[in-house]
Parts: sequence; C-alpha cells; structure tokens
Amino acid sequence: MEYNWLPMVARSYWRSLTLACWLWGSIGCFVISVGLVSVSFRMSLTDALLAAGVGVAGVVFSYFRRLRLFIHRQRVICWIIAGFCFLLSGWQLYFAFQTDLYVFPGFLAAITGVGLIFLPLFTVSNNLRKDGNWLWIMLLLYILASIWWFYALNQTLHGASVLQDSVPGVILVGHFLILTMLYICRDVILNFHQLTSQRDKALEELHRSEQHYRSLFDHNPNAAFSLDLSGRFTDLNKSGENFLEREKDKVVGQHYENVLASNELPRVALFFDKALKGEPMHYETVIQRRSGERLNLSVSNIPMHEDGKVVGVFGIAQDITSIKKTYSELEQVNDELQNFAAVASHDLQEPLRKIVSFGELLKQSELKEQERDYLERMVSASRRMQQLIAEILELAKLGRDSLKLEPVDLNDIASKVLEEHQAKLSALGAQVEINLRHRLTADAKLLARVFDNLLTNAIKYARKDRKLKIELYSTATSADRVTIACSDNGIGIEATYHQSVFRPFKRLHSRSEVPGTGMGLAIVKKIIDLHNGEVSLTSHIGQGTTFKLVLPK
Repeated sequence: MEYNWLPMVARSYWRSLTLACWLWGSIGCFVISVGLVSVSFRMSLTDALLAAGVGVAGVVFSYFRRLRLFIHRQRVICWIIAGFCFLLSGWQLYFAFQTDLYVFPGFLAAITGVGLIFLPLFTVSNNLRKDGNWLWIMLLLYILASIWWFYALNQTLHGASVLQDSVPGVILVGHFLILTMLYICRDVILNFHQLTSQRDKALEELHRSEQHYRSLFDHNPNAAFSLDLSGRFTDLNKSGENFLEREKDKVVGQHYENVLASNELPRVALFFDKALKGEPMHYETVIQRRSGERLNLSVSNIPMHEDGKVVGVFGIAQDITSIKKTYSELEQVNDELQNFAAVASHDLQEPLRKIVSFGELLKQSELKEQERDYLERMVSASRRMQQLIAEILELAKLGRDSLKLEPVDLNDIASKVLEEHQAKLSALGAQVEINLRHRLTADAKLLARVFDNLLTNAIKYARKDRKLKIELYSTATSADRVTIACSDNGIGIEATYHQSVFRPFKRLHSRSEVPGTGMGLAIVKKIIDLHNGEVSLTSHIGQGTTFKLVLPK
C-alpha cells in the first residue's frame, strides 16, 4: 500500500479544526461559568456575554460534531462555526488582558491544558480497544504536547517571553499547529499500524492455509506427490512412501522414471506432459513395488500455477488393486453364469423340442377327447417352457459389452415393431399413434425389444369393453435427456405393484387369464439400465397405464 501524502495532510487539517472545536465544545460549560462569574472580577458585561457566546457556540458545535453525517454533508457550515469559535475565543482572551484581570485568563489556560490532556481519552477511547499500543503511543504524544502548551501559555501569562506578546494569535496558531501535527502523526501511525495489521493478518492466513494444505497432504490416505517441470519429485506423503516402499528423502529429487517401475512409463510421460500444458489428467496405470507386488493405480495429475504459469504437477494416486481384482472376479462370475445359462438353455431346450415334436405327431393319430386335451396341455406347457428359457437366456446375456451404440431414429424403430403386431392390433380394432421426434445414441436392436415388449404388454392387458388406444411419444426432459412414453387405456395396474412388475417372473394375473412368462418388463428395465436410463410407470385401475423411459441423448 502506497501513501498519498497530500490527501492525508488535507484530512488532518480538517480534523484539526473539528478537534479544536471539540476542545472548545468540551470546555464550553466551564467557559460559560467562568464568563458569568468573571463579572465579580470587574469584567464588563460585554466580556461576560462574549465568554458565554464562546461556550454556547462550542456546545452547539459539539452537538453537530457528534453528527458525522452532518459534518460530511455540511463541511462549509462546520468550517464557519469552527472559525467563529476560534475568533470568539481569541477575542475573549484579548479583552481579558485589556482588563488586566489575569485570574480569568489563567483559569482559562488551566482549563485548556486539562482539556488538551483529557481530550484524547474522550475522542479515541473506542479505538483504544481495537488499535492497542499504537494509540497509547499517540496518547503519550498528546499528553507531552499538552504539558508543553500548558507550560508555555502560563509562562506567557506571567510575563515570560516563551511565546512572545501576541497571546490571542498564539492561542489560535498554537492550537492549530499542535493539533495538525498530532493528527498527521496519528494518521501516519494508524496507517502504518493498519498496514502492519493487514500484513500480519495475511501472513497468519497464509500460515493457516499452509497448515491446512500440509495436513491434507500428509494425512491423505492416497499417495500424494508433487513434481517440478523436469519431472523430479519435490514432495511425497506417507502413503506415497508406503506405495513405493521407499523413504521420502530417497525419492525427492529423483526423476519419476527412476522411481516408478512400470512398463507403462511412456504412457505416464504422455499424461505428465499434458499436465504441464495446463490440462488436468486422470488415468490408470500399473507399477511394481520393490517387493515385486504389482499395484493398480488411479492417478490424477493437476497443474500447479504461480502467476499464471505452470510450475509443476500435483498428483494423487489411489490404490485400486482390490477394486480391479473384485471387478475381474465379477466378470469371471458373469462369464461363467452366461456360459451356464447357454449350456443350461441348450440342454433344457433339446428335450423340450423332442416333447413338442412327438406331441405334434401324436395329435395326428386317433385319440379320445380327453387324451387329446392332455396332449394339448403338454405341448402348450412345453412351448411356454421354451419361451421362458429363451427369455432367461436373453436376460442373462444382456450386458454393457453387448451394447452397440449408434445414432437411431425412435420413430423408425417403433414403426417397424408396430408392423409385426399389425395383425393383432387390427383384430382388436386398436388405434395407435406414434410421435417419436427425437434421435438418440442407443442400441437399435435393444430399443426395438423394448418397444416390442411394451406393445405386447398393452395388447395383452387391453380391456374387452372398449377399443384399445396406444400412444407412443417423446419429449425433451433436459438438454441431454429424452423421455419416451408408452400410454394405453387398458385395465391398469394397482399402485402396490408399480415397482414389483419390473422383477423377473412377476405376474399379476394367472396364465389362464393372460398368457406370458413374467419376464417382459424385467427385460425392458435391464435394457434401459444398460443405457444409463430410468424406467417408471403411472397407472390407474380401469383407466390404463403409462410407461416412461428416460434415456440420455
């Protein structure tokens, strides 16, 4: 912070005047009393009234001085009042000397000295609690100057030549000079104290910030490190020492290529160079510890800036070895489950195919009515089992690896699926409206499966007392998500089943009422989940059901 001396001196000049008026206002009551009492010392009535006028003017200005807003807005008036108080004071002292009555001037000088001594206590008492020792030093300067002024004035009143002859002028000029100099000193000291306080506060904040950073750095459960522009370690926390199985002192100053034992050093160097260009990087790598153990690490490189320039790289490395191991085991289990499902499906489908084939052959022979009924039930159950096995296998095979994402037109997919159901819809006299205006990045075959299951569901649960009406439409939920809705006027679903209908094998009606395996909506939910979407429904008994699919664009 740089000082602007001229405005500071100007402020001190103004404050000296207002402080001087504070002085006369503070002792105004005494001046009034002395002025009235001075009549008994053979002072003229004019002198007494002038003394009283000084007191009244001081008291009035003292009142206005308390109103800081008034002083700020009415500076000219305050200056006039201040000058008036000075002139009246000097004039009163002049007349006191003309009457050769030294009792009154001596008493006034004593009051002036006392006022100068105690004035700082009155004017800066509130600030003393905030500014501390600096204002105590300022107060000492006030007291010393006041004592000198009191001594000089009394010497003059008793005929000494300390201040020569012009007592009224000396009083005016002396007050002005002393108070101006003291206020300049006070401003300098307070500004200096403010600078030092701000510096101390900034240093304290910096120290506290460094302590917080150091605590976060040292006690971070992940490995924390910093590298300079050349790639040499400049810092390493305790977790980093454990990761590398090396002490910090033996790592700091070493290039990361000499510390990290990894086959992926060229890849690590690429990410380091990108971080030096100011681009935060996140990547995974594998290192080998001194014991030979391999660690899978998730690393974040963050550029460190000073004055807008990159001066190094700060890094955090998390040990994800156990996570990788768990993920690998989970993938292995999923592969085994899919293989089991495929084998089980094949092994189960084969005898079912034979049952259905021989059943169809038996239906061609002459059978009694009851025998034919039993045979029909056996073949129908076998077909349902084939369908259920196929859908279980389909659900088991659904995984993120099976997704083939590409830009798709929802309207085209729904229209093709609708053609496959056209015969059933025509038989029901159904009315279908499609208004899917949006395009998504999704798996076209899986979305076709979703539309197929929803249309099949609407057909199966249609009411018999009115024509079926199905609506397919899409709306933009946000800038990056689209909601697809499939609405029908079917029999509806009770509120207690709105969540459970998406579970595998969940059926709300018997097979004699509504055919099916209970896997359709479970497959819908699995496909939507694979697309990082959401599925929900709203339904009222007898009014219909609306399925809502929220998918990213």
